Amino acid sequence: MASRAGSSGITALLAAAIVVAGCYPLELSVSSGGEIAIARAEGIVVYNPKTGEGTMIPRGHQADAPAFAVISPDGSKVLHSCLEIDEKGNTGSQSRIILSLVKPSGEAESSGETGEMAVVENGCFLQWAPDAKVFSYGYVSGQTYDGIEENLPEIKIMNPADKSERLVSRNTSLMHRWTPDGKGIVFLKTEAKDTDGRLGSIVLFNTANGKTRKIARILDAEWFDLSPDGKEIILAAAAMAEPGKTPVKEEYADKALYLVTVADGTFKRLDGNANFARYSPDGNHIALLAENAIWVTGRDGVKPEKPLMRAVMEFDNAKFHPTWISSTEVLSIVKRAVFGAVAHSCELQAGNVETGEVRSLQDGIEECVRKAKTK
Repeated sequence: MASRAGSSGITALLAAAIVVAGCYPLELSVSSGGEIAIARAEGIVVYNPKTGEGTMIPRGHQADAPAFAVISPDGSKVLHSCLEIDEKGNTGSQSRIILSLVKPSGEAESSGETGEMAVVENGCFLQWAPDAKVFSYGYVSGQTYDGIEENLPEIKIMNPADKSERLVSRNTSLMHRWTPDGKGIVFLKTEAKDTDGRLGSIVLFNTANGKTRKIARILDAEWFDLSPDGKEIILAAAAMAEPGKTPVKEEYADKALYLVTVADGTFKRLDGNANFARYSPDGNHIALLAENAIWVTGRDGVKPEKPLMRAVMEFDNAKFHPTWISSTEVLSIVKRAVFGAVAHSCELQAGNVETGEVRSLQDGIEECVRKAKTK
């Protein structure tokens, strides 16, 4: 797909729209110390909104279009994927997964590329394991499996020390989450397709023995989030059922939000729907993305009377996923200033759930980029 030139020398690069259960997401990654990893046309910005300082990992070379980044829990390293672009500015079908080290905040430029981990078809969704010794990635392989006539993602785990990798599963969702103890990976798996959508399961993969367990059956689910304690899942689906049973969609019914218990697969249907939901780090709140706004609920998922802040729903088929900086502040993107490799004319903001205050982070981010460019 073709990219578009932006102003002030910043190119707004368009990430590939992937035919999967959900498109390539615009999801920001935050370290345990609150540092945000942001993929931009110039490179990967690592910004700390508490101190107002940051650093930038420069773009590797002109043929790279940074598209997705995830920072390690301790903030010392970043994984990022870069889409290839040609001399005309068109994005290609391959992505390089790159591992880079991060200098302390306040230094204008980080150490840059330390190693290419893999080259995969299409864009990819990256996740660090909790101990950051290995990482996982979901990508569309370009092949079909198990009689499903659609190119769906598969998930792999890689050890960056020796680049050894193992397959987790095929016909999965692009996005996935590690359990907090690092012993499992949760994902959505497509098992069949019918007129109501994709029929499948929420699956837990055991990283020690490679075995899987179906948590619950789902119909037409595209995203989910795992609570910080690993005990609960929130997702939107057309219908749900216990393992071994087939979920049945009610006639003319819209998708609904569900809370699912990981241990036994029991679930509770909530009122309303959302385009995405994300647990706060302490697990006490859930940020719901709906109606071009972020609504913050308690653990029960009951929607409040008014939203915390405005938010975009997606950019050029890249769906926005809200992210928490801390247990009291959630990140949002609104259309305004130039931001990111898969977005344009937008501004990064932080909303405080206790005070209701909304502040812009964009000026600090732009200052980090300016300092890096003058080095």
